[in-house]
Amino acid sequence: MRAGASTIPAPTRPGTPFLIFCLYTFILIGRPQDYFPPLAPLRLALVFTVLMSFVTLLKKREGISNFFWQRESKLYFLFFGIMCAGIPFSVYRRGSFNFVILGYVVNMVFFTLCLLHVNTLEKFKRFVAVLMFSGIIFSFFGLVQGSFHEGRYTTRGDMFDSNDVAYIAISLFPFGMSVLLGSYRIPSKIMALLGLLLSVLLTLYTGSRGGFVGLMILVFLLLFLSIQRVKKSHKVLVIMLLIAVAIINVDKINIERYQTMGELNQDYNLTDEYGRKQIWKRGLELFFENPITGVGVNGFGEALGKMRERENLPSQTWQTAHNSYLLVMVETGIFGVIVFIYLIGKCVKTFNKFRKRRDPSVEKNFSTMSGILLIGFIAQLIIAFFLSQAYSMIFTLYFAISAALNGFAPIIGKEKTSV
Repeated sequence: MRAGASTIPAPTRPGTPFLIFCLYTFILIGRPQDYFPPLAPLRLALVFTVLMSFVTLLKKREGISNFFWQRESKLYFLFFGIMCAGIPFSVYRRGSFNFVILGYVVNMVFFTLCLLHVNTLEKFKRFVAVLMFSGIIFSFFGLVQGSFHEGRYTTRGDMFDSNDVAYIAISLFPFGMSVLLGSYRIPSKIMALLGLLLSVLLTLYTGSRGGFVGLMILVFLLLFLSIQRVKKSHKVLVIMLLIAVAIINVDKINIERYQTMGELNQDYNLTDEYGRKQIWKRGLELFFENPITGVGVNGFGEALGKMRERENLPSQTWQTAHNSYLLVMVETGIFGVIVFIYLIGKCVKTFNKFRKRRDPSVEKNFSTMSGILLIGFIAQLIIAFFLSQAYSMIFTLYFAISAALNGFAPIIGKEKTSV
C-alpha cells in the first residue's frame, strides 16, 4: 500500500456507526423528545451521547488527524478551553461549572463525533438530509402543538421563546434548501420544499423581528449570490412559493409588530431601562470591568443583576445579553471573543471558498450546498445579534460542518457517491 493511502476513507456505503450518528443528530437538532412527552424521561440526548461515544471508540478510525488539524477544530477547542479557564474567575462559579462542564460538553462531543463520522461527501449528503428532516419535525410539530399568545406564536414547552423558535427555523432552512436544489431524489426534494414552507410560516408566526430580518437577508442572498449550477429561475420559483404561503396565511401573521421596525425610536428596547439598548450599554461596562477573564460563562445575568443592585435600581432584574457576540465578550473576555469571531470568519471563508469551487464531477454535490450553507450561516449570524445563542447547538453545528468540509474536501473525486 502506498504511503498516505490510509487517509482516504474507503468508498463504501455508510455503516451502522454512521446511521446511529444520524439518529443522534436528529435527537439533538430535531428534538423529538420535546414533542412526544413519553420520550422526555428517557433522556435521549444523554443516552445517545454516551452510546455514540462508545460506538465511536470501537469504530476503526482512518485519517482522523486530517479533520482535527483543521483551523476550525483548533479554534473551537481553544474557545472551549477559554470557557473552562474562566470558571475560577466567574461571578457565579457553580453556574459556570454546571453550564460548561455538565452542559456544553455535549456540544463538544457532538462536534468531535461530527468530524469522525461525516468524513466523506457521501456521508455529508446524508447528514444534510438528516438535518433537513430535523427542520421539518421542528417546524411541523411547532405549528401543530404551539399556540398564539398576545399575537406571537410559541411552540410547546418553555425551552424556546418566540425569538428562539425563529432563530432555529431559519438556521435549519439552508439544509432543506440544499436538498431541494442539490442532487437528491424527487421524494427528498418534495419533503424539503414542504419543510421550507413550514419553516417560513413558523418564523412569520413568531413575530420575531430579528427572525424577520434574518429571513429577508436569507432571501436576498439566495436570490443574488451566485451558486454553482443553480439557475436564478429556480431561486425565483422557490421564493415565490414562500411568499405565496405567507400571503395565504397573512391573517395569522402579526403584521403590526413587524411594522414597528419603522418606529424604533418609540420601541421599549431603546427607551426602557430593561430594553436591549441599556442591557448592551451595561454589558460593555461589565466587559471593561473584567476585560481579561470576563464574568464567566452563564454569568452575564448575575453580573448585570449585581450592577443594578449596586446602583439601587427599583428592580435588580437578572437578564441575558440578547446579543450573542456581546454575551461571549462579557463572559469570556477579550481572548474568548477574539477566538469566537475568528472562528466565525474562518467558517464564512470556508463556505465561500467551496461555493466557488469549479469541479464538474462534484460541484452539484459540494459547491451548491456550500453556497447555500454560506447563506444560511450569514442569516443565522444576523439573528444571533439579537439573541443569546452563542453557545447553542446551532453554532456548534455550523462550526463542525465547516471543519468537516475542509477535512474531506481533498479526497473528493477519489470516492464514489451513490446518494
